[in-house]
Amino acid sequence: MAVCNLAFHLTDRCQLDCKHCLRDPSRAPADLDFEVFTSALDQVARTYKTTHVAMTGGEPTLYPRFVDAVDAIADRGFTWHIVTNGRTFGWLMDQLDDRPPRRASMRHVYLSLDGADEATHDRIRGKGSFREVMTAATLAVAHGIPFVLQMVVNAVNHPQVEAFGLLASQ
Repeated sequence: MAVCNLAFHLTDRCQLDCKHCLRDPSRAPADLDFEVFTSALDQVARTYKTTHVAMTGGEPTLYPRFVDAVDAIADRGFTWHIVTNGRTFGWLMDQLDDRPPRRASMRHVYLSLDGADEATHDRIRGKGSFREVMTAATLAVAHGIPFVLQMVVNAVNHPQVEAFGLLASQ
């Protein structure tokens, strides 16, 4: 049986308006139909040895059925991670505590951080967003959740790649 890991773009919803984002904030956000999501999980589970599901967006935690999506993943015995801006990470931790399989099936989180300092990151993602990512990283450590800091390199932050690596290592 072949291995197949899944990645779902759950929603275009996002609280930020990042300089590099391809999402058009003037358009109504699009959400993945939940039945399509669960059908894809079921089809792949029957055909492949699926072990892991990635969820992205916009901001995946803003998907109207995000908690249902996590439950659907956990109920099928898959693991998962999200790529997040960190703004709703405290809420996410509360949701994971409500049902132990949710937390047990989460493997890690990718936190979007686009600068090695607050001024650069906030210039790209909006005022206060650097502190939100740092708070999410602190919560991840406190909850024992491995995390990755990921940076979209662009004209504003490219001089900070080395400093970003040093920050991430700390």
